[in-house]
Amino acid sequence: MKEKLEISQNKINELLKTDFTSSHGGSLEINKINGEVILLFTSLYCTHCIDLLPELNEINSLLENSSMVLFTDGKIQEIREMVEFFNWTIPVVSYDEYNLNNYIPDIKLPFMLVLDGNKNVLSHGTIYNKTDSLLFLNSSSQRVK
Repeated sequence: MKEKLEISQNKINELLKTDFTSSHGGSLEINKINGEVILLFTSLYCTHCIDLLPELNEINSLLENSSMVLFTDGKIQEIREMVEFFNWTIPVVSYDEYNLNNYIPDIKLPFMLVLDGNKNVLSHGTIYNKTDSLLFLNSSSQRVK
């Protein structure tokens, strides 16, 4: 039987204070985002992740009182092309510049981390599609439309 992945709130707090560079062109400190935050971690080398990318706008549009941030291993130019192609309004961060393993080790992608308004971990896990993400968010007490 596989053990449940333990996420350290202290490590998440370090991640939240990190000054990331966002696809919107400025810095992004997750701690400063008001309300609940959904962090989604993907890779351009993961077929489940790539299959999920076209569904992000729809998932984001169903969130109430929550903000989504996408982390990917793509390079800045690849991220710009994806943002334009998918017409994303959500901020996208290249974690290629940061060692996310220091904060969230041993995750299986695509990985969703749900934080409450105080940035405490509500839930986390691997998702594969919009249906998974909505079931996951509903079970995490997240309000979806």
